[in-house]
Amino acid sequence: MSRLLTVLGSAFLGVATVASGVPPAGSETKPAAPAPRPVDELFTGTLAGLPAVAVLRVEAGGVRSGTYFYRRRGRDIALVSGGKKGLLLECAAEHAEVSDEPCAAPTGVWSVTLAGDRVEGTWRASERAAAGKPISFVRTPIGPGENAFLRYEATRRALFSFADVSRHERSGVAWRIVKEKLSGVIGPLLVSGPRPEVVAKVNADLEARLRDDAASRLAPGEFEVRHTVELANERTFSVSTSTGWDSPGAAHPSNGFNAVTWDLATGEKVDWSRVVRLVDARAPKLDLARKDLLAAITIRRILSGPGGDEEGGCLGAALESYGCSETTCEAASLYPGAASGVDTWVLFPTEAGLAVAPGSYSEAERGCRGERVVVPWPEVRPALTVDHQLP
Repeated sequence: MSRLLTVLGSAFLGVATVASGVPPAGSETKPAAPAPRPVDELFTGTLAGLPAVAVLRVEAGGVRSGTYFYRRRGRDIALVSGGKKGLLLECAAEHAEVSDEPCAAPTGVWSVTLAGDRVEGTWRASERAAAGKPISFVRTPIGPGENAFLRYEATRRALFSFADVSRHERSGVAWRIVKEKLSGVIGPLLVSGPRPEVVAKVNADLEARLRDDAASRLAPGEFEVRHTVELANERTFSVSTSTGWDSPGAAHPSNGFNAVTWDLATGEKVDWSRVVRLVDARAPKLDLARKDLLAAITIRRILSGPGGDEEGGCLGAALESYGCSETTCEAASLYPGAASGVDTWVLFPTEAGLAVAPGSYSEAERGCRGERVVVPWPEVRPALTVDHQLP
């Protein structure tokens, strides 16, 4: 009887266990192993004998997609899946930014296989082309936690080099205009100044900026940049930069403007918002008669100059958010941190005076970015917050 009860109890427990959704011991089925996730990996090699660098997306023992550049050109070419294992279509990088589908007119076709660390195959002008050119890439190891795309970009940047376009000298400072060979980006680098160590420090910053510009020029989309030396003397080196870009998938092109001033005594950047007094944070109104506030001086000049009160004028449009009358403006709209506050203004020195380029333009007014008013140096002096030697 006890044996029968034991058997019945065991049966009951088995039924109860199954009914509760938990399989009885010893009857578990192992879940299927998840499919390996696609991995982006760095490869280097050649295509038709030309050195190239690639990031390829590896999946299920094959190459699914990717991007590559020739070392002698530096510009990305996208590789989009052709619908078959190992079949990749070359498309413009801009296309791959907005779509995973094949482009309408591929510039080339890859037929490749992945074996171990090597990708081998053939490049053809089209799927129907009989003749082809050899493709041979090998996986490049990267460290734990490293990103293949960052290494890819670093490899491209290491190829950047500069050639002289012209040389200039003014007031004890010499500089050269250089052209980055892959991207065509043009900009200045110092040749000489009061102190060699300062020249080296400023050039490190200038060259980093040019390398960033070169990378942007070679990236998908359109990118244009113009650097202008605004002032050069034994104390100061100032460069303004206008940029314009049109990114794949963006609603419209855009642009920007900025400027940097270097103190050639130290190599440090000059923060003009600390050198001059812009607004009085205690006053509810900006008194345009004040001569010790750069904002008042600047707005007074805009209101009295061409375009100051003309509908559609760039500098006049910049004042619309400030609620200005002939004698005052709403101070709160000018405070740093406000949408159109003085911290959006770009300040930089020129021979004639301190240039002020309001930065409060909307995208609809983006063509106005970089428009400036120049405050003569004698008018700037009363607004100084420190005893600063003016350029």
